[in-house]
Amino acid sequence: MTDQPPKKDITIYLTGFGPFRRHTQNSSWAITSSFLPHTTIHTETHAITLQPHPHWLKVAYATVTSEIPPLHTATDNEFDYILHVGLGKAGGYHLERRAFEDGYVFGDVDGKVPGGADAAPERGIMHSEGEERREPGGREFGCALDLQWVVEGVEKFEPEETPGKELPIKVSDDAGRFLCEFIYYTSLKAACEKEGNGKLKSEKVLFMHVPPLAEPFGVETGRKVLIEVAKGMVKAGEERKVVS
Repeated sequence: MTDQPPKKDITIYLTGFGPFRRHTQNSSWAITSSFLPHTTIHTETHAITLQPHPHWLKVAYATVTSEIPPLHTATDNEFDYILHVGLGKAGGYHLERRAFEDGYVFGDVDGKVPGGADAAPERGIMHSEGEERREPGGREFGCALDLQWVVEGVEKFEPEETPGKELPIKVSDDAGRFLCEFIYYTSLKAACEKEGNGKLKSEKVLFMHVPPLAEPFGVETGRKVLIEVAKGMVKAGEERKVVS
């Protein structure tokens, strides 16, 4: 009997957001916090530790600006990948491909935009959800992983909430130009600066939108999806399934 080679240890850091608007329980944090204090999952080749942030992130630009970049430079909390999770539209799961630097005009829970200025009254958080118009975005940062390959490899289990139907998961090019896209941009930029290659893409950072709780999926389905996406993220990164 041939001895199996030891599995490679991989750590994925997870973040989720706190309440805003009608969402008193943000599904992104409900899902990510279910892995606290940490959870290890296994593939044939890797032991993947899911390490959630110790608390939910306030839906505020200042919070993201102060808390996310240090995660990429801390020496006491090193990770191999980071998966940000945020609340999206009802119905399915989206892996976001890109995030822009500018164009964040909608106010956060404090009524602010990046930099601390007050948002225009007609662009407060109460008017931002579902908004389709986009301001010019400046530099475009992106995930270097082949996300379509990741999606195709995610186990297409049938969620208990929708028997007889496959899991609705796809790649998206529009992260919403609100806090979800802002955290993605902020994290991608920090990762690119750390890697120091002059590029605007990183293999280490990914953002996933999840639907509100019970619209139609619950926390348990969200957990299963996150686990499969985490496995796909690692497989793509370690096997160099990337895009230029």
